[in-house]
Amino acid sequence: MIQLVLIMVLAPFGAPEIVVDQDGLVTLIESPEERANEEAFSGAVRAYNDYRNNGKGDLEELIAQHERILESDRELVPKGRQMIGNQLADLRRERDGASIAISPERYYEIKEHMNPFFSDNFKDKEEEIAWLQYKEIDLEYEEQRIENLPEEDAIEKARRFYKLALTAANTRDAKSRQQCARYQGRSRQKALEAAQKEDMWQREALALVETAGDFLLSELKSLKNAALCREFIAAYPDDKELVERIEKLLGELESN
Repeated sequence: MIQLVLIMVLAPFGAPEIVVDQDGLVTLIESPEERANEEAFSGAVRAYNDYRNNGKGDLEELIAQHERILESDRELVPKGRQMIGNQLADLRRERDGASIAISPERYYEIKEHMNPFFSDNFKDKEEEIAWLQYKEIDLEYEEQRIENLPEEDAIEKARRFYKLALTAANTRDAKSRQQCARYQGRSRQKALEAAQKEDMWQREALALVETAGDFLLSELKSLKNAALCREFIAAYPDDKELVERIEKLLGELESN
């Protein structure tokens, strides 16, 4: 009877073969497909660690290896897929950064000491452009990290999108300011999700809904970009309050 109960419990989890010997020992035998999935996953993680810790391996080959795993129909647990996705984002970031004129060290040196509204620390226009390119890579990388957080962790996503919006706003570059507005929109939407839960974070979520919304409207007013206003109206039709405020701003922009 015990063996039968064990088989009934284990069978739904996809064990391809369950063997019970004469002493009642239950053994699960992996299928070749499951074993191949495990080997592909562990091989990618091992290759990534060797590259990071020992400098072994080729960057492009590593990227391709990780892409093959994510693009295939391999069955991975969510945390395993997230790990491969994070490693791939890190490798792509390194590849993208390698093609930019300014070094990562110089980028962070300038970032640390630069007044966001002046470019006195840039030795020339080319360096300023390169710095902005690195900043864009940073924003995209952090956005991917936020997206990989568990769906149920809405308040943490709201916090991080708000922080990312502040980072994007720290420049006069119009493209970054547009990204700032988009991140504030994402922060508000995640805060709205979190506010639906009656837990210890509800008050913080409600406050962030208002703060992110006000910041977003401030950015849209500053940018005076009617197309961007329409983008938000289309993106968040269920957020009636936000849509009404943006429609009012859009009317003002189009009447001028």
